[in-house]
Amino acid sequence: MKSFLIFVPLTLLGANIPQAPAVRLDGNIQPARYSVDLTIAPNHDTFSGTAEVSIKAAQPTEFFWINAAGLDFKTVTLNGAAVKVIQGNANFTGLSLA
Repeated sequence: MKSFLIFVPLTLLGANIPQAPAVRLDGNIQPARYSVDLTIAPNHDTFSGTAEVSIKAAQPTEFFWINAAGLDFKTVTLNGAAVKVIQGNANFTGLSLA
């Protein structure tokens, strides 16, 4: 099982949950910095770990999509507050701050 803990140090405001993107993200949310700590065992076909992602938002939003193909999330937080994970499609996962 592939798992990530994401901390996103940015307060975002206002929007509805749109349909998952078919191919590309809309560009409103841009990653600014990644910090990743993975546990990889050569005899397993999965890994676990945590990722801290700092982002920039072009416009305020309460919901955004991330490219997360093949990832399972255990916990997602924003500035210490829980974020709801919304399954989109095979390539994208939604994060709701509301």
